[in-house]
Amino acid sequence: DLLEHTSVGEVMENTLSAVESTSTIRGLIELSNSKDSKFFIVKDDSGKIIGILNKERLEKSTPDASVPIESLLIPVPPTISEESSLRNAVENMAHSNSELLLVVAPGDGNITGYITIQNIFSIYGRTVEDHVELTPDLSLSRGFQKIFRRS
Repeated sequence: DLLEHTSVGEVMENTLSAVESTSTIRGLIELSNSKDSKFFIVKDDSGKIIGILNKERLEKSTPDASVPIESLLIPVPPTISEESSLRNAVENMAHSNSELLLVVAPGDGNITGYITIQNIFSIYGRTVEDHVELTPDLSLSRGFQKIFRRS
């Protein structure tokens, strides 16, 4: 089973940036243009994570500096270890009704990235591509010629 034998660490995204909750929407839009991350961790003054900010949702918002970023926050998603299987990730997403999990290092529990349902789906695409590259091309010319001869 592909989900059981693939770890979260193999498909997770590790481009996750942290921003302060006092940041303005206009400032975050400017910052997001220079970052590859699709999500930002939002922390309060004490360093506690208070939510996640989706870059796509941020870019669709108004750049009005008076709008607090809290209005755009996704609640803090559950965490999962890098060593966990994708099957565990899918089950956690289903139980928490979330398409995003924060990935933590197995030893210290520090956040090392995130995984989305799209990351999990991508493993199937890579598997198909690997299979196509490893499987020799089949020649259908004889069968194709026979079809034309019968017509």
